[in-house]
Amino acid sequence: MINVAVISDIHGNASALNMCLESISNRNVDILICLGDILTYGTQPNQVIDRLDKYQRNGKLIMIKGNHEEFYFSSDILASYKIPSFVKESIDWTKEKLKFTKLEKIFDWRTHYSFKNIFFAHANPFQYGDWSYIETETKIAE
Repeated sequence: MINVAVISDIHGNASALNMCLESISNRNVDILICLGDILTYGTQPNQVIDRLDKYQRNGKLIMIKGNHEEFYFSSDILASYKIPSFVKESIDWTKEKLKFTKLEKIFDWRTHYSFKNIFFAHANPFQYGDWSYIETETKIAE
């Protein structure tokens, strides 16, 4: 039997990440799947990346890209993605604090991952890059 753990939306909170990883370490997890959004909002971006990098060297880690990863991979997305000013401010702050210049090279990023009959993706299983909210009957039907 393979034990799988899933984490998501760490958003720069290394303290919470460390608590999760401590709990995971007590459960003989074989694969850890991170569903993205490891940065923005929180004040510990470097610690989050360091901790996940250390984990990947000692265990199997699957990293799925979320919309917040894209903010750090390409400056073009910020121009095309409609984001509130407070989010842009947090992204700019995080970029200023990051000691990592090539986040896309640190992990083997994926747009999705399948394990047995379970499909993992960030926000939308149908189209990577569509992170729109499903807030209306029309969106639900789509």
